[in-house]
Amino acid sequence: MIFRLTQKMAKKTGVGEMTYVPPEGDAFLDWCAQLFTAQRVQYITLMTTKSLFTTLMYGRGVTEKDGFIKGVFAHMAAEALGSPIRLAYERFIEPDSGPIVFSKVGDRRVLGSINDMVERARIHIAAQGFDPDMAAILMNMIPMGQLKMETPADAFGEMMRGRLWSEV
Repeated sequence: MIFRLTQKMAKKTGVGEMTYVPPEGDAFLDWCAQLFTAQRVQYITLMTTKSLFTTLMYGRGVTEKDGFIKGVFAHMAAEALGSPIRLAYERFIEPDSGPIVFSKVGDRRVLGSINDMVERARIHIAAQGFDPDMAAILMNMIPMGQLKMETPADAFGEMMRGRLWSEV
């Protein structure tokens, strides 16, 4: 499994110097992470590199690599029953996560999308008063240029359908 960390996230987790790792076969095992603050609370944006589907988790207590990994997996497993993240975690991520690799984001378009999502999250949380779950739902409904104006929710749904159909 690949976690592509921004410099800020790498510093928080103590990952240190990273190199770019090219994407591997399974898009469900390739995630980006960014740390940000809204109303003096730290959050982590987790985003699939391919679909840009985003979830938000609290950043408190994540101070090293192992804590980050455990926090991410616990967050995905604790998502609401029927949520796309939880389904993907149970079906594709947990059974196949294998060794964890940390990488630079590498693609400037993906990094731009991460930064866009962080700004949207700040607006939804700080200005509109939404909790992280509601903010993530709203963020995933916005068309993204990198996805040819498809929404991250639609792109993630396509990933899910493609993977489920390949298992039939």
